[in-house]
Amino acid sequence: MAVVGDVPRRQNLLNAFRLCAKAQLQIIRLARQQNRAADAHEDDVIDLEDRRIVDAMPDEVVIDHLERLRVSGADAWDPDRSGKADSSGLRQTKADRGCHDALVALLEELYPGCVVVGEESTPGEWNEWFKPHPVGQVGFHIDAIDGSSLHDCLGWGFSSNLLMYVMTASGDWHLVMVSIVNSSGDAVGLLCDTDSVFVRDLFDPDDVEELLLEPKVAPEHVRPGFIATVAAMPRARRRSAVLLDSTTSWGLPALPFGKSEEVDPPLTVTTAGGAPATYGMAALRLEGLITTDASTVHDACGLLVLVALGIPAYWVRGASEAPTPITLAHLKEMFANPPRPHPVRYKRVPPHVVCRDEGRAVLIAKRLDSSADLEVRAELAPGSRSHLRVVGGQDLRDDVDNVDDEDDDDQDDVEDDDGDGGRDDEVDHLHHHGDDAP
Repeated sequence: MAVVGDVPRRQNLLNAFRLCAKAQLQIIRLARQQNRAADAHEDDVIDLEDRRIVDAMPDEVVIDHLERLRVSGADAWDPDRSGKADSSGLRQTKADRGCHDALVALLEELYPGCVVVGEESTPGEWNEWFKPHPVGQVGFHIDAIDGSSLHDCLGWGFSSNLLMYVMTASGDWHLVMVSIVNSSGDAVGLLCDTDSVFVRDLFDPDDVEELLLEPKVAPEHVRPGFIATVAAMPRARRRSAVLLDSTTSWGLPALPFGKSEEVDPPLTVTTAGGAPATYGMAALRLEGLITTDASTVHDACGLLVLVALGIPAYWVRGASEAPTPITLAHLKEMFANPPRPHPVRYKRVPPHVVCRDEGRAVLIAKRLDSSADLEVRAELAPGSRSHLRVVGGQDLRDDVDNVDDEDDDDQDDVEDDDGDGGRDDEVDHLHHHGDDAP
């Protein structure tokens, strides 16, 4: 059983980051291999390049995993076969589940007896996470491929996300380490007990971890107004409308373009955001990272890294309130004890803005407040029709419509361990949490 006697010291956690990042790099390679095999015949098998991943798997997993790799990684995974507990986001692909299984196998080899859950986990796997565990038990919360559509449409811009936890004497999962490896092999990690941030190029065998006390690129070399946001899908794009508006002024310096320059330019926006863009702010020239909707802990884990580097960050709140600064202490509390999939409580990290320029961070947060309020009011107005529907024809509203129903008796596998009627503690994070509550 993977158990440590006490919360690991910095060197132990640095070793954990090295081991986990290398495992995640194998998953990145496996994901790329699945794209290359997308049009392969049904009797094709895994490339020898990834043979070591299979060798690391328990025997009972190998046959099922090879079967998954034989088929096109771009086709939609059958939800009836996957048994995935999390129904949010795009439907699960073969690559999602196959890479999840491979990462679980590698982690179990590194930490025998560890408990692993994530975006692709089944209800049974989540039940295992919530069973009583001894002090020092090691657990992982993973998203083997964050950015499935970028993975199977572009082949880049995705990441593998991992959060490492240790069980405490109080029965809480204590977050000790975050590791994000993007599709280019760039790794960024956070050792939570010392707030130490490390970056590394995993594709370069001679590269070693570099400790960052602040973002690697000096403020004067950041590209002003260049931001990343999760805005590829319809709902996120509606909420990001003000960021995509080319007529809005942001007080940016003139943007050189060829032999000319654009005066008072709009924001320069890429819609590949979230954890995959974390490295861009930590070590490259990206100025801002914006998330316009609530996120899961495995999707928003990069926020911990950026706040630890001292980059200004704000919660996006109602238009009548000033944006609230995000503190690292509050984030650590929010990321402890990750909740199981649930229509509302699973996405416990509220919308947020991280930007190297603090004035622009506040301005973006204020303008997103207003546009989000307008978007929600429009969708909830009498006679309005939602853009979402359940397969079969039933209309749905946004997640806010489900808030009043969160105590219904038919909520899948949500357990009421503390006798509070099923209203888990994480709900409080979304409403009241001291002076810095989102």
